[in-house]
Amino acid sequence: PEEVSVHAHEGDEAALVLQGRVRFRIADEAYDLGEGDSIYFLANQDHGYANASGSEQAKMIWFASERKVD
Repeated sequence: PEEVSVHAHEGDEAALVLQGRVRFRIADEAYDLGEGDSIYFLANQDHGYANASGSEQAKMIWFASERKVD
């Protein structure tokens, strides 16, 4: 499985996978999303993502609420 680096911050986030496969890690759970799949989560949980398409490219649209980040 792909290694997923995680971080956390304020706000809400969501993603829609347009091409390929993406592995998300939210808290202690892993989610494998494919084309047309989406995910929503509170960003104060540890979270991250990685391309799970092997050598192929993955594309997604990322949505984030306004947040105060240094």
